[in-house]
Amino acid sequence: MKASHISTEFGGEPTAPMAISSQVGGGHYHKRAIQPITYIQANKLGYEEGNIVKYVTRHADKGGAEDCKKAIQYFLFILANQYDVVGTVEYADCSEVSDGPRYYPPSE
Repeated sequence: MKASHISTEFGGEPTAPMAISSQVGGGHYHKRAIQPITYIQANKLGYEEGNIVKYVTRHADKGGAEDCKKAIQYFLFILANQYDVVGTVEYADCSEVSDGPRYYPPSE
């Protein structure tokens, strides 16, 4: 059964309640008012957008700075694939530099 069919069968929830009632690998989504998968499916987000939602939602409870960097990487994928904007991000050690990450657009 496709996920799109599940939404109408289970009271408008985009994902079957049984599927979101348990979580493998921790409980970092269960304390949220809306789980990322519910938001992602309800808004028909694509793969990159869905991963941004996932990593931004969980960063404080699971992956920290690494999850933030992953979200930024997916933003870079969107910029490159949907808007032909290509660049890179370099991260500074914030203990030595106070202005944090920098975005470097492509040289012209």
